[in-house]
Amino acid sequence: MRILFVLKGLALVRHFDEVVAHLADAGHQIILAPMKLGDEKFLPEALSSHANCDVVVTTAKRTEAAHSTGILRQARDYLRYWEPWLAGAEANRRRALSHLLRAVSGNTRDPGVDLPGAWSLSKNEVRCLRRLFDEVERFLPPAPTVERFIAAQRPDVMLVTPLVSFGGAQADYVKAARRLGIPSACPVFSWDNLTNKGVMHERPDRTFVWNEVQRQEAIRMHGVDPEAVIATGAPRFDSFFRRAPSSTREEYCRVRGLDPDPDRRLIAYLGSSPIVSAREPTFVEGWTQALRASPETSLRHAQVVIRPHPRNKGVWQEHPGFAEKAHDTRLPDVVVTHPKSATGDQDLFDDLFHADVVVGLNTTAELEAGILGKPVYTVRATEFAAGQAGSHHFQYLLRDHGGFVECAATLDQHLVQLADGLAGRFDREQIRAFVVNFLRPRGADLPVAPLLATEIERWAHDATVRRETRASGDPSGGKGAAGAEARDAGPPSDQTGLSTSDDPVETDRPVKTPLIYDRHPLFIYVSTYAEREWRLDPGRKEPWTVAWLDASVRPDDVVYDVGANVGVFSLIAAANLGRRGTVVAFEPGYANFSRLCENIRLNRFTRRIVPVPVPLSNRCGLQGFRYKSLEPGQSRHRFAAQPWNPMVDKIKASDQPVLAISLEHAVRDFGFPPPTLMKIDVDGAEDLVLAGAGALLQAETLRSVIAEIDPQCEAAVLDTLERAGLELTERFKRKKKVGTWSGVFRRR
Repeated sequence: MRILFVLKGLALVRHFDEVVAHLADAGHQIILAPMKLGDEKFLPEALSSHANCDVVVTTAKRTEAAHSTGILRQARDYLRYWEPWLAGAEANRRRALSHLLRAVSGNTRDPGVDLPGAWSLSKNEVRCLRRLFDEVERFLPPAPTVERFIAAQRPDVMLVTPLVSFGGAQADYVKAARRLGIPSACPVFSWDNLTNKGVMHERPDRTFVWNEVQRQEAIRMHGVDPEAVIATGAPRFDSFFRRAPSSTREEYCRVRGLDPDPDRRLIAYLGSSPIVSAREPTFVEGWTQALRASPETSLRHAQVVIRPHPRNKGVWQEHPGFAEKAHDTRLPDVVVTHPKSATGDQDLFDDLFHADVVVGLNTTAELEAGILGKPVYTVRATEFAAGQAGSHHFQYLLRDHGGFVECAATLDQHLVQLADGLAGRFDREQIRAFVVNFLRPRGADLPVAPLLATEIERWAHDATVRRETRASGDPSGGKGAAGAEARDAGPPSDQTGLSTSDDPVETDRPVKTPLIYDRHPLFIYVSTYAEREWRLDPGRKEPWTVAWLDASVRPDDVVYDVGANVGVFSLIAAANLGRRGTVVAFEPGYANFSRLCENIRLNRFTRRIVPVPVPLSNRCGLQGFRYKSLEPGQSRHRFAAQPWNPMVDKIKASDQPVLAISLEHAVRDFGFPPPTLMKIDVDGAEDLVLAGAGALLQAETLRSVIAEIDPQCEAAVLDTLERAGLELTERFKRKKKVGTWSGVFRRR
């Protein structure tokens, strides 16, 4: 089965990485489709190296009509915070209004905190406006670019997250999928996903939530059919449940400059996002001073580890008491540990594991504290944190509302509660029960990722059967539509539903396919016969080139791949470099160059491989380039030695002028690093490449060259390399390539 997963950004996959891995391991082809470039670093290695998982950035650009639709939806998002059940969500309401004002002003107005608030809406007014917006939404078509993008991916089903966001851009994906007959589902992204960023402007066919609280939110606040909401738990916490401490308490304290004495109690303070509090360091400064002034010994001598929120580190760095190198004598035994990621990583686990109690205003990390059975305390700090009690989801954690967090109305009350916690006087069963109900409602010991993956598979199977049945009018379960579905699905599939990359049928859709290479997991996109037949197995076509790269490339090398084609040998070179070194890949053919760049990104080698879309020649200037084919993976294009002159030369439709540079010019004038290894495969222009290298060929740092040599320039190539001190040490010949041979040359 082919599953399209549309995400606002690739970083959001962190909450579903194990779910995606389970689906991919089951044989489903997963297409991750972020709506913006970037964030590739957040894609886990298990997914980037998985043959069944690919990333395709959505090509759907926002039009003027889409911008207007976004403003309309933001007005509807603002309206929802006048609904009776969100009457107390003042911070959410002001945030929605802020987004709306920015949208209508074209981002020229920054409302800040001075938002108009001296007006209100009655229940009848809210109801009337809601009906109006819902009716208008019904008539809004999805953006054509979105529909074309989804159709091009040809998915069986589509997942989309977070779906609920100001302006509702992802609603168009649900609408477009519905128009195309593709079932859609939303796995809820976070615990506050359904309350703090507007409404579902278009409801998907299935919504997967964490718990019964979110199920009721989806039904009551978003109008989702109760039968379409499934509670599975929160998959993002599975890895945190599995973690173990990386150090003893003594080691933990020593590294952070704290006293390891067990009588010195340890408090972990978890920072909140800037939406909750933009002045949190000022609050914490007063809070720590209150601890030191307390008559209670355990509070007065307690040590504090502060972990700022990943998106709020700046305000802590700017505060004189909490900056990285600050030594504020007013805050003894207080350390700040700046998070390295936005996930529940090992550092967060250690901070919470070794803490005796946890304090925070309103943050997701309080859930991780609950997983470890830690008592969590907060105090209402309206002056410093308008987004605390003013956020609807805040109440879900509070003990008075069935949660486990103790909330004090005053700082004095908070200190009393905190002292009880340090003394071990807290309700452990209440913490455990909340964690089970909120994060793992199907069982405390059952990881959620495989459960959610199974639910997605079950839903997808049932949905596609119903789709086939409707398409065929066949009451036998949809089997009569099999032929039509097979035609729509593109290339034939194996029994797992994965498109087979070795099928001879051509398809416009490139398929992520493992490169046949044992030493490193590498992938290329395959959509043409040439890629499938000649590029996918480099060891079959040119085993000597693979062997030369494996034996010669070492860290810190600069490898020139001259005539890189779609980049197979560049990828192998980069993999052998490890983390240090550079590959410069020269490829003038536009189809090959495009695929080369895609393959570089696919393997996350953007820092290791430099793609260059020009040929190397004996001089700089416009020269002729004649294509044999316009599809990726083809070779035997012809590069002309003479300058491009269309007024004199006979021009064919396959001819194209290209800007050529000499190797010596590239290094001297453009700052290219001099090569230590060179692979040359330019179909008869090897002599031109070497003639333009000049003194670089004689440099001792150039250790070896491997070149495919055409008979017409053999003498010139051998003479140039011989004079440069590079000796022919090995010679190879392909059976089916008459006259052409490959040679390995090494520094004497």
